[in-house]
Amino acid sequence: MVEKEEEHLPRDDYLFRLRNGDLDLDMRTQSLQWIRKVPSHFSFLFKNHLPTVFFFLFDLNIRCGQKDKKKKWMFQLSAVGSLSLAAKLEEVQVPSLLDLQMGGSEFVFEAKTIRRMETMVMSTLKWRIKSSTPYDYVHYFLNNINLDDDIAIDRSVEIISHTIEDIEFLEFRPSEIAAAVAIYVAGELQEYDKDNAFSSITEVDKVRVDRCVVLIGNISSAQTPPNRMDRGASSAPPESPNGVLETTSFSHESDESGVG
Repeated sequence: MVEKEEEHLPRDDYLFRLRNGDLDLDMRTQSLQWIRKVPSHFSFLFKNHLPTVFFFLFDLNIRCGQKDKKKKWMFQLSAVGSLSLAAKLEEVQVPSLLDLQMGGSEFVFEAKTIRRMETMVMSTLKWRIKSSTPYDYVHYFLNNINLDDDIAIDRSVEIISHTIEDIEFLEFRPSEIAAAVAIYVAGELQEYDKDNAFSSITEVDKVRVDRCVVLIGNISSAQTPPNRMDRGASSAPPESPNGVLETTSFSHESDESGVG
């Protein structure tokens, strides 16, 4: 499974382009914030892990294009299309494409425009909808260190969700993020020290995982760790998310809103 994740990795220059301003980081952040709040607005059932699915759908969908930072509609169209596809894959009741865009969207796209993006992306993927995200690996690594109860899983889901907006995590493979999260959670719950946890982790580059653990510590320092006495009180872990939109760029004739 780890070998297959290479099919969904960003281009080598993607993180560099975000850092140097070639891609609009502010628009990326705004779009991600928008797609993270929509599940709660519509009471989607899988809101815990859905934002991270969106992150992969969204980031992988725009990573090759959008050199013109004035084309803000490009980011939002990508986000709307990603949100729509993810909802269709996971939800029983899906809001209309118009309603889906009412949560603070700067642009409003016609249904046919969004469907064109969905079709193009799925065609690029050859209609494969299996994802490669940290969620696909985190249970495996938690099992490796005998830490697979609800508290550990829920905390891992929470930490992975917090990696969404930090572009520095784009440097790491999904499996490396998952391994780092498992190690960090093990130490946070005082189940293992770092060295013991590392000894149970295989199939990943431990030097890179160690760097990722440090980065996770930076974003998690302000959060309250879970109480070990609450073990068993949390809800069942979510299933692995489906769906990834692979490399693509979406050309459009106009920069105006309501483009058809």
